[in-house]
Amino acid sequence: MRLVTADEVRSIDRATIESGHATGLALMDRAGHQVVAAMERRYGPLLALRVLVLCGTGNNGGDGLVAARALGRLGAKVRAVVLGDPQRLRGDALQCLEAARAAGVVIERADDEAALDRQLAACDAWDFAVDAMLGTGARGAPEGVIAAGVQALRELDERGTRVVAVDLPTGVDADSGAIARRAVRADLTVAFGFPKRGHWLYPGRAFVGALEVAEIGLAPQIAQPGASRIEVATASELAMLLPTRSPDTHKKRAGRVLVIGGAPGLTGAPVLAAR
Repeated sequence: MRLVTADEVRSIDRATIESGHATGLALMDRAGHQVVAAMERRYGPLLALRVLVLCGTGNNGGDGLVAARALGRLGAKVRAVVLGDPQRLRGDALQCLEAARAAGVVIERADDEAALDRQLAACDAWDFAVDAMLGTGARGAPEGVIAAGVQALRELDERGTRVVAVDLPTGVDADSGAIARRAVRADLTVAFGFPKRGHWLYPGRAFVGALEVAEIGLAPQIAQPGASRIEVATASELAMLLPTRSPDTHKKRAGRVLVIGGAPGLTGAPVLAAR
């Protein structure tokens, strides 16, 4: 399974759109719907459940607004909160905001921690919280109201709310998995197209929770020129490398293994491997 960098994601997205394979709006719409589909697969019906969606003012926020609209269509009680000025939303994300409003989604604005606290208090307990604040292109520590959003989702997680991250938990670096002071700790992360390196590298891996990689219709694999290619060997891929054995095969017919390793005083690992 291929792991990509933030730059590679941008390159693949751009190539997908420029080739006419899909529009940016179509990719965003599929991404938001895939988040909701993953929630249904993992947690079951969402009818009447209380869902808070925290949206930034970039494309990740647009994905979240699509998810909010899809959740409302399924009968969930949804409140979307844009962290910052909604007028900063542009292009596809702005269209998703307008579509969510037209569909009757409750959309509020929070410019600071106090305003966010008021939105959180609109419900005595949230069943789910969706992190659509910052995406793979974010760098450095979240600041201002986004930092307040990270803290809010951390506290909701501690109180039992299930947290779902859109593409990547806010505060986790997409390339290194580094944590910028604090990060959202997700129960489920839905990645789009490819998993990112930060999904698998620690400490970020500990904040991702269950990872689902969703197909959103990106163009067939387009590698950035000169980019290194990193793969993760999954359990199913490793299983394909193992020879098949008959259930009644004798152990002496399975071949022999030579284990070479260790040094004086450092023989524990080879011994354990041999056993």
